[in-house]
Amino acid sequence: MMIYAGRKRKATEAQIRLILKLTDQSDLNNVKNLENCPPVVRYKEDLNKKYLDNRTAAKLIDGLIQWKEIYG
Repeated sequence: MMIYAGRKRKATEAQIRLILKLTDQSDLNNVKNLENCPPVVRYKEDLNKKYLDNRTAAKLIDGLIQWKEIYG
């Protein structure tokens, strides 16, 4: 697979499922409304876009994993 610099790709289904699992939500729209989760607040503007790109999804997942480890 070739990766082209600067090209944003849509988040994969696996990334979206992981975000939903880490936030205990059933829909990405519900994730946007989490006020007490710093990673979600940080990427809230990106979550409001029509499509979440895969780089932002990866950063969000990383932040959610760290947040879960600290705060459970």
